[in-house]
Amino acid sequence: MQDASREALPYEVISQFAQAAGAVECHWRISDRSFSGYVAEVWFGDLKMAAEFARVCSDRMGVICKIRATSDGPAKFYVSVPCL
Repeated sequence: MQDASREALPYEVISQFAQAAGAVECHWRISDRSFSGYVAEVWFGDLKMAAEFARVCSDRMGVICKIRATSDGPAKFYVSVPCL
């Protein structure tokens, strides 16, 4: 059951926002850590853009959206966003 203080957005909404925010790539996956059961992984080549995206998503949903740096994948940074 979803916590009332959190509201996961549909993947399609996150994907459209990611594209408008300059994301390199966005895809969803099943997550056993997310309260919604799924996350959108949104990839950015720039840390500042990733941080701003994570801040807006976190404010909207009431959860912390994590930013990770990686050498694997389509870009250097990705943000994990709980989604439906």
